[in-house]
Amino acid sequence: MAGLELLSDQGYRLDGRKASELRKVQARMSVFAQADGSAYLEQGNTKALAVVYGPHEVSASQSDTHLTSGEVHL
Repeated sequence: MAGLELLSDQGYRLDGRKASELRKVQARMSVFAQADGSAYLEQGNTKALAVVYGPHEVSASQSDTHLTSGEVHL
């Protein structure tokens, strides 16, 4: 079975980059003013956004030193 050709005969990828070239990377911090922390990262068609709200005080009934909770939205 033939594999997918990732490089041209001249050594270029389909998007015109050489095999050793990376896609452009963009990173920004504090992108959400309402959050306690936030960051944005982009490389090619991949984009990631992280937003943190907290920490918040936890009541004794909610406290469990073995558990941590959080949400990740992609």
